[in-house]
Amino acid sequence: GGWLMLLVEKGGKDRLDFTLVDEGATLEVLRHFRGLKVHSESFASITAAFCRKTIKDRDRWEREVIEDLCRSLECETEEGKTKLSALENQPTDGGFVCTFGGTVIAAAAIF
Repeated sequence: GGWLMLLVEKGGKDRLDFTLVDEGATLEVLRHFRGLKVHSESFASITAAFCRKTIKDRDRWEREVIEDLCRSLECETEEGKTKLSALENQPTDGGFVCTFGGTVIAAAAIF
């Protein structure tokens, strides 16, 4: 699977019409694990998991993908595990909205 990245000027998010298909769960995970910069290791890990296809191929966050992501992010806190758990069964559709400076301002967004 792939994903889309939309680049906007800082403050440009307000001029876009989009919906977060996962109620902001992916963005919360990015925020918690310091993945809001596209050049961060956390962003790379989270987007790789976002695109990962499993045998079920449901375009949803599946438990095994979340568990692998937890290991990749070296998640040890209950708060982090709770944020990751909130992803389960959420859609892995849409794209990411980022500023030209590389800051993620929306995730799992459909336009």
